[in-house]
Amino acid sequence: MDETKPLLSETDTKVLRGHKRHLGHLENYFALLQRQELYGNFSISCKLNHGITYVDLARGLRSIVLANPIMMHTLVSATNKDSSWDELSNYYRSSEYLDKPWPEHDFMEVVDQLSLKDVVINEQTNLYGDLLTKLQNQFQKDNGVITEKLCDILSQVRIPVYQRNKPNWRILCLTDDPNNNDSQSFDTLVYISNHCSADAMTGINLFQDIVSEINKPDTKTIIEGESQESLQIWDYERDYLKCSKLPLPITERVNYVPSILTFIWLIITTIVNGIFNYKSPCEDTQRITESEPQVCYQSFVRFTQDEVSRIKNKINKQKCTMTALMQTALCVTLKEHGIFNNRSMNEITFDITVPNNTRKGLPDSLVDEQYKYGSNVGGLHYSYLISSFKDSQFWSLARYYNGVFKSADYLVGLGSIMLGFITQNKNIDAMIADSYLNKKRGGIILSNVGVINTTTSSEEDTLQIEDMLFMQNLGVLNFSYSVNIVTTTSGGMNLCMSAVEGAVASQADFTALGKELHAKIMNKCD
Repeated sequence: MDETKPLLSETDTKVLRGHKRHLGHLENYFALLQRQELYGNFSISCKLNHGITYVDLARGLRSIVLANPIMMHTLVSATNKDSSWDELSNYYRSSEYLDKPWPEHDFMEVVDQLSLKDVVINEQTNLYGDLLTKLQNQFQKDNGVITEKLCDILSQVRIPVYQRNKPNWRILCLTDDPNNNDSQSFDTLVYISNHCSADAMTGINLFQDIVSEINKPDTKTIIEGESQESLQIWDYERDYLKCSKLPLPITERVNYVPSILTFIWLIITTIVNGIFNYKSPCEDTQRITESEPQVCYQSFVRFTQDEVSRIKNKINKQKCTMTALMQTALCVTLKEHGIFNNRSMNEITFDITVPNNTRKGLPDSLVDEQYKYGSNVGGLHYSYLISSFKDSQFWSLARYYNGVFKSADYLVGLGSIMLGFITQNKNIDAMIADSYLNKKRGGIILSNVGVINTTTSSEEDTLQIEDMLFMQNLGVLNFSYSVNIVTTTSGGMNLCMSAVEGAVASQADFTALGKELHAKIMNKCD
């Protein structure tokens, strides 16, 4: 469908049916990262024990999107609803938009049509032709393994927003067979998201649900006789009665908004940390563009199931969590590697953000029914003394970090932009862009999604997940390093680390740092 075509006249009907609503405050935050070109993408890769076809994928997706319509939403401008993204991209960065507050956010709306070709990036050669060729060639060159080189290419994929009939995510289907064609199968899938109403658990849950749906013996083909490229997943007029309502924003279920005193304390600590936090030698942050991809180095650190078991035994004895261990190992290894050797005299602290999953604050039944998918996150942003990063104090440091995590407020940072007097009087896009752009980069964003059970519940389940990776570059977020961790019961633990050019000397240097990190962790856990 032509992206410039006006919205259907039935749009108001969608509101009444629960298939269109305003973005919540957190959803708007991730949307503005795209409007202002501040963030690229994150991705979750999934290695299967055998290949699946496009038909299988469409069968799996249909049940998922009907139960979770947030997976087939698109963004709709509240002020220029008939404009294409080419027009909107200029509008959202113009004084007309940025010079005044917009207390009511844009809309999310369930798309009218969704076919496999709308979500499978392999079928969108008009947008991704060159990148797709690079991805497929690299995967085959690496013998069917997701590597740092492929991750670097993935980071260049941009998922357009405000597209009339396309959601904010894609799936890349990969095979290491150079003779594969569309009628054959793929055993590696990659979920790629621009972060709009999606987080890492969204991608993980998607793959688990796809596998579960495909394993059901009664799952039927979508539309008989259609070509695989155009397999239809959803038609609004045909299927709306079967579709669940969009869930309320997570910010209407969980109270992110801090008290005024907490907000004042946040402002004070932010100012102080701005003076004393480490600033890496990276270039100042700039908007990300497709023409000039952000240069980053990648390093994967993999732990076998046996190594994970040894690590778990040790952290249980030391009374700390995996995230606390990883943060300790990162800080000590960075210091021993010489990262802080040339810092200024006033740079005495190192800032780390640890995202968390706010679904944990909801009843399990509500999560399963409505919040498996979506951007349901918070985050702790904390600064630590660089002088404390001592190998001799490793486990006491890990226990200290563990205590910080347990007592922390993970909602105050994002909640501060949701305060009424701010949303009513400030342009949130402008405020966030000003705080992120043309700034020095600091520390780490450390995301650990935990242990994912990939063991199937039935011997009859023939399709299984063997391994997963969680990959992410930083965009304009004011960090120098991104560390993303996922552990599966079948594949062990994978750390996918990214460093912005300038944070370390070179790719070879960052690869060496990854090896040092692995050695540090296993040395402490043996």
